[in-house]
Amino acid sequence: MESQLRAIAGSTPFTAPSLAREGEVNLVLMDIVMPIMNGVRVKWHLLRCFYAVPIPDFFCNSLRNAVCYDYPTELAQTDQMIYVTSLFQMPHHVRTLAPEYLVSIIQPEFQPLTPPEIRPDRHHRVAVHDISEPAYGSIHLQDHHMADLIGFLQSWPENESLLIHCYAGISRSTAVALIAKTIKSKGSEMDSALALRAAAPYAKPNHLVISLADQQLGLEGRLITARKAMGTGLAADETTLVTLSAE
Repeated sequence: MESQLRAIAGSTPFTAPSLAREGEVNLVLMDIVMPIMNGVRVKWHLLRCFYAVPIPDFFCNSLRNAVCYDYPTELAQTDQMIYVTSLFQMPHHVRTLAPEYLVSIIQPEFQPLTPPEIRPDRHHRVAVHDISEPAYGSIHLQDHHMADLIGFLQSWPENESLLIHCYAGISRSTAVALIAKTIKSKGSEMDSALALRAAAPYAKPNHLVISLADQQLGLEGRLITARKAMGTGLAADETTLVTLSAE
């Protein structure tokens, strides 16, 4: 039981595709979830994330306030996560990763409906095109867009995860991911940029998004310099899922 709990808590690598079959998932819920409900606080959506299957709402509601006196509470600690994806893969990752917060930075005509798994007040929209300077017929990012985005990211709680998407998951969304990590990690902008590059070799964070964030966060060019240090990135038409610790 302790090794299973540690796997769920994230302290050891854990993959179990065979457990995604319905009968075996029911077994996991009885053998692992129910004992946990006697004492240790856990991040309630972890099973949905790891097993990639729907977990009934009554389990989710119970797990939000779960406690277990048999196991130390540090087993339940997990990193705050940032995920980046494309418009087309976003619904799938919302279902399987169960992020609590969502950012859609994409032009108005492609803005998606809020997924049923996400509360509307936790879905932030930035309706702009992927351009780095004003262009006729397109909407470029402006100061008020960035101020609203920074406010949303600063209010994003430390124990919740964030999914960001644009159209392809390469430019606008990776720029937001870099900003989010910079805000949450409270560390070096360069370290955040290098972590993003390691997680997403094809990332090309939009320069205008980065420039406005640098200005409004008072970073005196450090975020711009960190973005330049990332280089151009590999060629890609669409992202695979990017997973990045916010810490």
